[in-house]
Amino acid sequence: MAGRIKSIIGGGLTGGVLTYFAVEHLFNPAMPEPAFEAVLGNPIVSSIVFWIVSILFFDWAVQKTGKTMLTAMVIALSQILLVDFNYVL
Repeated sequence: MAGRIKSIIGGGLTGGVLTYFAVEHLFNPAMPEPAFEAVLGNPIVSSIVFWIVSILFFDWAVQKTGKTMLTAMVIALSQILLVDFNYVL
């Protein structure tokens, strides 16, 4: 993991900054008020926890397969099939 730390930190920072601005300026204004209290009250802390878990999972999956793009496509396709498939039907 020490040899991959620059790409892990770079991916985390880039994804975190892009997600923060996209959620704050595009997603949240279009959504109604939440029906329940968030598990982690601070949205920045919850975003950081999400990115840490996501990056560590992706790094683990890449180490198991050895192919970055294949791993990314499998994770993306799984997400599309599990979450967005009903929107297509």
